[in-house]
Amino acid sequence: MGRLEAGFSPTRGVFVCLDTIPIIERSDFLVRNETWKQVVARLGRGKVTVAKNGWGGPPEITVRSADTENGDFRFWYRLTIEKETEVEVRFAYKWKGKEPVRLEYCAGLLATNPTKGAAYIAALGDQDRPGNLPLGVPSLRWLTAPFEFSFDRLALESRLGVLSLEVTADQPLKFRRESDDTDEYHAGSMGFWAGWPNAAVAPDSAGAVTYRLRLPRSSTRKWISPHPGGRDTGGEPVAVPDALAPALKNLVLIPAPQQMEPLEQDFVLNEDTRLLVPASATAAELRATDEIRACLRERFGLSLRVVDSLGAGGATNCLVVGQPLWSPEAAALCRREGVQVTPYDPGPEGYELVVRPDYVLLVGADTAGCYYGAQTLKQLIDVRPDERLVLRGARVRDWPDFGFRGVHLLADDYALEWQTQLISNVLAPLKTNNLILECEYGKWDSHPELAQPWGMSKEDMRQLKAVAEKHFMR
Repeated sequence: MGRLEAGFSPTRGVFVCLDTIPIIERSDFLVRNETWKQVVARLGRGKVTVAKNGWGGPPEITVRSADTENGDFRFWYRLTIEKETEVEVRFAYKWKGKEPVRLEYCAGLLATNPTKGAAYIAALGDQDRPGNLPLGVPSLRWLTAPFEFSFDRLALESRLGVLSLEVTADQPLKFRRESDDTDEYHAGSMGFWAGWPNAAVAPDSAGAVTYRLRLPRSSTRKWISPHPGGRDTGGEPVAVPDALAPALKNLVLIPAPQQMEPLEQDFVLNEDTRLLVPASATAAELRATDEIRACLRERFGLSLRVVDSLGAGGATNCLVVGQPLWSPEAAALCRREGVQVTPYDPGPEGYELVVRPDYVLLVGADTAGCYYGAQTLKQLIDVRPDERLVLRGARVRDWPDFGFRGVHLLADDYALEWQTQLISNVLAPLKTNNLILECEYGKWDSHPELAQPWGMSKEDMRQLKAVAEKHFMR
């Protein structure tokens, strides 16, 4: 219906999309008999009816107990699209069995991308709880405190606008990061889960829950990301007239940065453009500037002028790359732009990139951050119809959701050449930071019996390791 789409899957239950963007990735339930460790009922086994404006009413998806289902557990589940941006979900059940069972009710698994880091207010009775959602699944989840709260009203300042949930039920819903649940039903899942994780259902009892989801009325394409991660956003998310402004129209950055704001004017690259490389720069610090220079030289035939100081001309027709702590020029431009990049905010491997008509500023929280910023900068290079080479005007602030971003490769005697190209041309631009090399069949001196004719030599392994380290892969 208009901007809203809903559907049903036996494995996912009911799901909802807004402007084709997943909002609720799953809504279902599961009933277990704890004595027999048996699934008594689940939504995916029900009988589904879809009504598209049937009988003059709103679009609905209704799921009822099937004749083949356990006859002691009867249920009725209905999703109704009330308005263009409003959904109501009603769930009622009755358990006629003689033993208690456990009900896991997933009112909605909220998609991670629109909601991670979002500011929220959760209300339970007359008590309000403000906060920020986590940025996603932690890399070391066993060292991270579980995230959970109860609510009967919830408002989320998502990347699409404000989402709100209002619940009518015998007990409040729980809201948690689904990856915190160790149950096999949730293994490997991502997203934020709202519902009853393990509600007791007594013999010969019944229950019901209704919730209403309200979604943003304005087009989701008019919103840019708020500042996620629990940091100060300075108030409401910024609504811009057109988040696909001409400077960034049809531009897709991969991986998508945490924040991106289009700027009106581009930076023109030419033979007089200077690249600032401080004389004191270490080999690790030079990797970012080397990446930029190599890209422009090999793909566009442009060799940048390398300087160790901007001189009297100041920040004009130049690229300034580095860490503010070690580069006075970068620190001065950071003050001008109001940029703050530290090991704590945006954190390790984070960076900020500002492309102005007069200069380009790329600063990282560390050397890896500078390098990953250079990979983003390369994606902003464009050739205009008048054959001018430009960097598209933009302001990008980014940091990783996951500390470990790895790939598993097999080491054989034909792999070095193509794996080197894979790392340089694919994995490095995707900001992969770990390489897992399966090399038990390598040609080891200490255990020659393990070697296979196709195994990688020790020298090739050393070369591959050096290539990976050059691109900040551990």
